[in-house]
Amino acid sequence: MVLLIAISILAFYCNSQRDENVVKNFAFELVDESIPLEQVLKKRINYSEKQKDLCLFFLKTVREEYNKNPEKIEVKQSRDNNASMKGDTIKLNTDEHLLYVQFNKSLTLPFILNKKSEIIILFNLTKGGGGNLNNSRSDERILK
Repeated sequence: MVLLIAISILAFYCNSQRDENVVKNFAFELVDESIPLEQVLKKRINYSEKQKDLCLFFLKTVREEYNKNPEKIEVKQSRDNNASMKGDTIKLNTDEHLLYVQFNKSLTLPFILNKKSEIIILFNLTKGGGGNLNNSRSDERILK
């Protein structure tokens, strides 16, 4: 029984590390000026054709902001993985994991990693006085 628990813990840890490495590799490719953003998009992101331009704009903006103040990139897992959340927080499907990438002190972004190890970009546009104008994902699943 103890062996089974130890194996389960080890499997969970290895899977968590794999997820972090997938997202970290994506983050390094994203900020690498020698890699075209179109290539990063096609290789790493789960996106719909309708969201392609918005994804490219997002990736370009992140790259520009990182390059203003490059620092060590860190990936952190959300403690609430796979939790169905309400309000202005993030809802996840089964087998999706929420990870945060800290590009620098002023730029930390959430990304979803699905079971195929594809990254889903979150788009959340807000009004100045509060409230959401748009709350969607690069794979076009609307969050409610």
